[in-house]
Amino acid sequence: MLTSDQQEVTCVNFVTDEMIKMRWRNKGEFLETSGRTNVVIAAYTTAQAILKLYSYLDKLGDRVLYADTDSVIFTAKQGEWEPPLGDYLGELTDEVPAKNITHFVTGGPKNYAYKLQKPYSDGNQTVCKVRGITLNYKNALSINLMLSMIWLHLLRRKQ
Repeated sequence: MLTSDQQEVTCVNFVTDEMIKMRWRNKGEFLETSGRTNVVIAAYTTAQAILKLYSYLDKLGDRVLYADTDSVIFTAKQGEWEPPLGDYLGELTDEVPAKNITHFVTGGPKNYAYKLQKPYSDGNQTVCKVRGITLNYKNALSINLMLSMIWLHLLRRKQ
């Protein structure tokens, strides 16, 4: 990539001795235009998706724990309204079917962790998502570590 005529490297960061994070972009003369794209339709579709998300957030109210451009995490009790699920545009999908989230913590957009209770007493599972950080068995963040980091940050801000 560093020697390519088609890409331009804009940033290189050495994350570890074995990992490099690299940003790049295609050079203008190598970008292919398509006759099938329409910026107006793309903008309209995105606007409609945002309006649909806002309608769900409005109905869920204080039950919303986290929302992003394409997802909502909320509390639910028996008999309370829940957004409709489906496979089509404007419909939501259940990312953790047949499981309940028992603990949830977020540090902001694209930065959250939750603990799932698996059905039939198969134990628990922890999921941690942090944008920009590659998580593996060596550097995996636990939900407790993330919660501790958020509390520490809040305590320092108060001082």
